[in-house]
Amino acid sequence: MWNYSKNAMAESCADLGIGSCSNGASAFGPGNSGEQTGLIWNAIQQVAQTSLVDHRFILATILQESIGCVNVCPSQNPDPSQPDNPGLMQSDGGVTFVGNSASNSAQQSSITQMVIDGTQGTALGDGLVQCINQYGNIYEASQRP
Repeated sequence: MWNYSKNAMAESCADLGIGSCSNGASAFGPGNSGEQTGLIWNAIQQVAQTSLVDHRFILATILQESIGCVNVCPSQNPDPSQPDNPGLMQSDGGVTFVGNSASNSAQQSSITQMVIDGTQGTALGDGLVQCINQYGNIYEASQRP
């Protein structure tokens, strides 16, 4: 699953048609660098261990929501009183990527926080943990908004 996903992430931003986000982010090439894809792997493993959520479920959610493009634009909420959904897992009120020009450690921190937001939730919305707890299994949890 991971090996196939690495190839998809190398072209992920092009597949999303990333051009320019309303938040000022702009196109950063066709997809993640090899280093950024490795940082996603690190984040998934760390968050899976601390949250007890299967790493494959976290990866599947990342692929579904952003194809793993670290530079993905936030999903805009049509209700201006509600938060947008940024990041690899498009989490409610989560963080966006720090940027390609940031240091490797800053990129790792940013990517890890995006995975934490999507897996463990934010103050503004549930993550995978809350959905699994509510619905009892990953199959039902994955079908919920």
